[in-house]
Amino acid sequence: MVVSAAQHLPTPAARSRFILGLQAQLQGALLRVLRPGTRCALIDVALHSNVGDSAILLGQLAFLRKYRMPLVYVSNFRGFSQDVLARRIGKGTILFSGGGSLGDVWPEHWAIRKQVLEAFPHNPIVQLPESIHFRSPEALDRAGQTMRGHPNYTLFVRDQRSLGISRNDLGVNRTFLCPDMAFALGELSRSGAPDCQVLILSRIDREKRNGYDFREVRGVMEVADWLKECPPRLMRVNRALTHRINTNPELSSVLSRPVQWTYGPIARARLRRGCRLLSRGQVVITDRLHGHIMSVLMGIPHVVLDNSYGKIRSFYDTWTSRCGFALWADSQAQAIAVAEQLANRLPPSNSSASFLKRPRS
Repeated sequence: MVVSAAQHLPTPAARSRFILGLQAQLQGALLRVLRPGTRCALIDVALHSNVGDSAILLGQLAFLRKYRMPLVYVSNFRGFSQDVLARRIGKGTILFSGGGSLGDVWPEHWAIRKQVLEAFPHNPIVQLPESIHFRSPEALDRAGQTMRGHPNYTLFVRDQRSLGISRNDLGVNRTFLCPDMAFALGELSRSGAPDCQVLILSRIDREKRNGYDFREVRGVMEVADWLKECPPRLMRVNRALTHRINTNPELSSVLSRPVQWTYGPIARARLRRGCRLLSRGQVVITDRLHGHIMSVLMGIPHVVLDNSYGKIRSFYDTWTSRCGFALWADSQAQAIAVAEQLANRLPPSNSSASFLKRPRS
């Protein structure tokens, strides 16, 4: 159901209270399992151009800093060294980075987590908030066996749909609901004044829903996805060091710390890029979960569409449907209509494009 765009937008104070409420729920959920001061490793950090994964990483780092949980090892799936992790973690807790990769849509991420679950049976292992989606019943069953086989595994999920899959299909009893880790960042600011009336952040990857094609929309300054980028300079350093580790595993113990130091600055550069992009619109339309989450954190009125398998709708229904400036749409045409209603109620932007035209039939 689409929420009427005629409602009053919330005040900045109301937005702050809403975000603080989600932060409190996030912290309360995680602190049921993670004790302040816990020695941790963070595995399967995403290092690609998707701004949402950078927001997740920075939220995770912010949470760990706040509760003084030292990170002794950080790795993405390409530069992972089981031997270095074993030497550094001791009896500490192994964290799997959160996001939307738990399933068989992105199998490379499950592969590294499976390896760690099987190789470290004596360490507590915590999956930070995830969305779950398996297309194959066989893959779902195998994953459940691996998770249940670990004696101290905890799974945090970020929506009710994933909670049902975890408990009913994967059979993981230690499963808890928790907001996305990006909310640990708190409020974000616009990078500047908007220069278009409506910005459409439309995904181009394998999670894009059939039937969405905003290329036919006219009168919008930009239709974009944030996968396209000029990589941050430190990416060259990270890639070079990771290549050395992969080709000379004996260097892992020496090079893994310099690689670890690059993750935060790279993620911050990407988050700034995402904020600049979203800031261009008075109103945003997006089918990216973190296009939605970052718009909430930035206070940008926006319209939300689903991805290919319902991840965004489930998250929206679980956490953000009551924020007051995130409106749901079930189709591209509906999203455009709601965005027009929102944009017409806001002060004029500096854009020469004053309206949206319908897609050509």
